[in-house]
Amino acid sequence: MELKAGIKLINEHNAIKPFILKYIEGDYDREAPMLKLTLNEYNESKEVTINDFVKSIRRKYWKALFSNKKFISKLTNNLQNDYYNRVSELKEYDFSLYNIYTIRCEMQNKTVKGIEDTILNLFEEFSNKHHWYDEMSKNIHYYNGWKTNKAWIVNKKVIIPLNAFSSWSGKLDYSYNVSNKLLDIEKVFNYLDGNLTQNVSLEATLKLAEENWQTKKIPLKFFNVTFYKKGTCHIEFTNLDLLKKFNIYGSQKKNWLPPTYGKVQYNEMTKEEKAVIDEFEGKESYERTMSNTDYFIVESNDLLQLSA
Repeated sequence: MELKAGIKLINEHNAIKPFILKYIEGDYDREAPMLKLTLNEYNESKEVTINDFVKSIRRKYWKALFSNKKFISKLTNNLQNDYYNRVSELKEYDFSLYNIYTIRCEMQNKTVKGIEDTILNLFEEFSNKHHWYDEMSKNIHYYNGWKTNKAWIVNKKVIIPLNAFSSWSGKLDYSYNVSNKLLDIEKVFNYLDGNLTQNVSLEATLKLAEENWQTKKIPLKFFNVTFYKKGTCHIEFTNLDLLKKFNIYGSQKKNWLPPTYGKVQYNEMTKEEKAVIDEFEGKESYERTMSNTDYFIVESNDLLQLSA
């Protein structure tokens, strides 16, 4: 309807232009109409064409679609930005049900890879990115991985560089940088949690903590956080089963666990496989994993279902 109305207006304007010229006599700009129809974008001054108008309408609706949380909520932040930046390209395509469905299918295929990359990036950040700082080297403990001696597990307590104090006033500031970083971490564990944990509003909790000048053991959905003026944040996980699931996923993707992990009982493993399990978690913990593999062992294709 919007397209039809706009095109009709443009056609009618073009039809009356010869009768509303700006000048009666003279050669200078004598074909210019008294009324001009332009697009209201980027200070556009040239008269609108039907093609320009159609592309602007398409761009408006594609942009609205990629701003709709119901449509993009499962996408990681980088994928959300990628699709939002594709609006200029998609203005060449009809905003139709078929094209929306095509984009949706493409998004689902990319989402699994995007979620996997997001989980592994956080695993890498907690375990390796800051390990050369003495304080942050406590984030992990090492074990001899499968076919490699470079393997680690993320501990219950993790320290990351995250400054919650204003550099010029020294006051607490949990907005933007702090909130966004913790939301990114929470999103990773949301992917793995499968909506089993009761939701806690991170923004509301941080706002209340900031108002009360609370810096220690602020309770969030999956962990408590403590901030120090030296610019660090201490994260203490409260859902240890979920942390274990995170460690298993990261370690399996890096091939640090035996290929038989989660598939055979401990007593059926080789001596070499048992040695890795003993250092990674121990026999008792592994048997608990085997008793609930549906929870602890996650395949990449299951991530979409878990994040639903």
